[in-house]
Amino acid sequence: MALPNPTRLPIRLLDDMVFGASDQARKAHAAHLLRQAARGLGWPAEVKGLTRLGDGLTYETFAARIAGQDVVVRIPHGDDIDEQVEVATSTAALLARSASLRLPFERPLTLALIDIPDGMASVQTRLFGVPLWKLVGHKKAGERVHPEPWKAVACAAAGVHSLPRHLATGLHVSFETRRAHAESMAEPAAYADAPYMDEVEDWLTDNLPPDTPSHLLHGDLLGQNVLWQPGSESVSVIDWEAARLGDPAYDLAIITRGRRKPFGRTEGLKLLLDAYNRSAPLELSERAVRFHELSLMAAWIADSEGESANADYRRRGAALWKRVQALG
Repeated sequence: MALPNPTRLPIRLLDDMVFGASDQARKAHAAHLLRQAARGLGWPAEVKGLTRLGDGLTYETFAARIAGQDVVVRIPHGDDIDEQVEVATSTAALLARSASLRLPFERPLTLALIDIPDGMASVQTRLFGVPLWKLVGHKKAGERVHPEPWKAVACAAAGVHSLPRHLATGLHVSFETRRAHAESMAEPAAYADAPYMDEVEDWLTDNLPPDTPSHLLHGDLLGQNVLWQPGSESVSVIDWEAARLGDPAYDLAIITRGRRKPFGRTEGLKLLLDAYNRSAPLELSERAVRFHELSLMAAWIADSEGESANADYRRRGAALWKRVQALG
């Protein structure tokens, strides 16, 4: 079956179609949206095997099969409807523009965008695999694990960063240069409450990246967004809503998140950087990644709610700052 370009379907739910918040109601909502999308695409409107995949910060995702095609429907939740609609639309356009390119990873294709009262739902082709995060430090009896997960995610990151910048046209958040992105990321250090934060702020000012053109980023390369098929070298990259133009080191910092042992290894960051630099369009240093780790930690400290959460982030931030100071 030939897959179409993204089709925008205006669907207004009737007053008597109030689905509610229960699991059963949300599943009924997903089935309704999939049937409407199928009709809009000219496909049979029979939904088979509907299952809930998960609920993230901004989307709840369901999987099903319609007209012989495995699909997911991503249903938004949040307060800023206009922003969510903009993100869904620009993400669909990005995926459509990159569909014909040969890349070292698979990515979904948006089949339909559906206007709903809470924003815009999207129906995408479904990609299969095991989320990489489940294979790092979470091994269960009999479970096959990726032997070198840092290589898989480094290859994905390098592939994204090699994409032409024009593919990012219309993305919700974008920066023209690496430095502009880094300056924006460093802002929370000015108001995050931690005893070492004045020093961190000075270090960030002294270690800004060069004022060179930005690159296309995925923006959320967490392990659950990189899918691996056991026995295969290939991966799939999903959940592109945070894509932007920015500093490539940010994507690697999202992966490592300031941890002492990324991938369960003390040398995890070095392994990631070595694998990334072998195929990336530019070479990144540990200092470049640490910049964004510190910036993210400052934001988490500033935004944390409750004494326990704030104390945990401050403790993690102190440990990260010591590792950064060791760089000299």
